[in-house]
Amino acid sequence: MMVAARRSESELTEDLDRIFRAQKVFEDSAIADLFGELPKWFPEPVLPRIRQAIDSLRKADQSKKRIVQLVASHRDDKDMQIPGTVHDVDDFIKSVNYLAHVQWALSSGKAKALLELAGRDAVLGERTRAQRREYSKRSNQGKKKLAAEKREAWLAIGKPLRARSPGKSNTWLAGEICRNPKADASVSTIRQALPSLGLQKKKT
Repeated sequence: MMVAARRSESELTEDLDRIFRAQKVFEDSAIADLFGELPKWFPEPVLPRIRQAIDSLRKADQSKKRIVQLVASHRDDKDMQIPGTVHDVDDFIKSVNYLAHVQWALSSGKAKALLELAGRDAVLGERTRAQRREYSKRSNQGKKKLAAEKREAWLAIGKPLRARSPGKSNTWLAGEICRNPKADASVSTIRQALPSLGLQKKKT
């Protein structure tokens, strides 16, 4: 009897998992039909409310196609046709209104959409992230430029030294280059770069 009870419990869990998966598939498909591919900056906290609105309409026996039609009609200021399967009329209307609002917000540009959907904090947060990305981009560009300039200096300093002493070790050459103030790097860093600069010890 205990085994049978455990099996029944397991089957119930599997049934619930199937229901939740089917619900998510329905919601994901409806979101794609209503809004297309959501932009990367779309505020994540808004998604649960969108899913809740879609689920409310699904529970009122509205298909994905019908949900899209309801939202489009609302945005065109047409009278909303509320089917007899709806038990909570207020919730039905609010769900359609919210989905139409999200659709309108997304069509109004990034800044307006963030303000409408997530408030001023989201707008400021996105602005801060954009500034950080720009700073990081400029910083990386500056680092690359500086690294290239250092390599040019190492080559200019090391080339005549290697020409005079082709058989001396890479450590020796790196040390000699490092003595020059223009090198601005450690001996080990310069030594690692020697092969790529063509300044490695010549094989005899």
